[in-house]
Amino acid sequence: MFAMLTGNLPFTVQPFTIKALYAKMIAGDMNTLPEYLSNSTSLRRLVTHTRLPVHNIHNFNHFAM
Repeated sequence: MFAMLTGNLPFTVQPFTIKALYAKMIAGDMNTLPEYLSNSTSLRRLVTHTRLPVHNIHNFNHFAM
């Protein structure tokens, strides 16, 4: 979604190495958002690592009617 809205990837490094890319992702050093998306915290949340539990099929019944 980030790439579709901005035309860029959320994390890039030059020169490219997997180790440098991984370090940038872990640090949360995301590329800047364009001005037209600068107030969008939802997009930033999509690529921000959190330690909150992830919902899966096993706990889906808690949300069902």
